Amino acid sequence: MEETVLLQASEEYFALHPPNEASSGTEDHPEPSQNNLAEIGVLLQALEEFLALHPPNEASSGTEDHPELSQDDMENGVPDDKQRCGWIDEMTNRKCFEVVPAGLRPMLLHLNMAHDVCGSETIKKECKWAVLRSGHESACGVPSQRRNMPRHIAKHLGLRWTCKLCSKNFARSDLLKIHERNSH
Repeated sequence: MEETVLLQASEEYFALHPPNEASSGTEDHPEPSQNNLAEIGVLLQALEEFLALHPPNEASSGTEDHPELSQDDMENGVPDDKQRCGWIDEMTNRKCFEVVPAGLRPMLLHLNMAHDVCGSETIKKECKWAVLRSGHESACGVPSQRRNMPRHIAKHLGLRWTCKLCSKNFARSDLLKIHERNSH
């Protein structure tokens, strides 16, 4: 399990911090230098941050592959207080199976940290959430400004907002507010 966590952490680190192009990467044991020691320190810090965000699951052997799950399988395999990410990684073209706490905010934090769904509010982002089309999963593909991504992701999560006065439910919180203002 530890090797899998280390491998995933190092892959994430090197995706964010590519190795120095001057290095051939073929040296068996390069002489320690201040740069190497600094990179190792940064890597260890990244690993600590990764482990703080993604504690190892002791029930997992770490050797299992992530099978392609249906929506029903995913919902049944995740506790009610958790949800599974469905973002498709652009580099690997594989779906993220990270389990995060239930709710929109924890998922948005995960998308910001793990999938770089962040930046200027007006930047265009394409939704990479896995959706079922013609019997297979592919990225949603809906383009929107980054500031509109939270309410779009809420649709993928199946979140609903219910009026406390009449029990009518809505796909978006802003639609609930308009309903409350106009109807009650």
